[in-house]
Amino acid sequence: MFSVKSLLDIKEWVGILAGLFIVISFLMKGEMKIRAVNIIGAALFVIYGFLIGSISVTVLNVILIIVQVSKIYNYRRGKSR
Repeated sequence: MFSVKSLLDIKEWVGILAGLFIVISFLMKGEMKIRAVNIIGAALFVIYGFLIGSISVTVLNVILIIVQVSKIYNYRRGKSR
């Protein structure tokens, strides 16, 4: 349930900030920008998952970071050839 106490909870703010980065990444243009902003959001969700003690949130977002970094690496490697 939403409460004034939850507004003061740092965990809630980390989760909100993470969600905002993910939403912003969907509104951007350019694959590299989208992936970079999405990595930030996923990293914040890793922190959030750790703070709330959720293995599923943490693991899912670690996997998303790995996927995004891999895609960026492959994209840059292909561009340099």
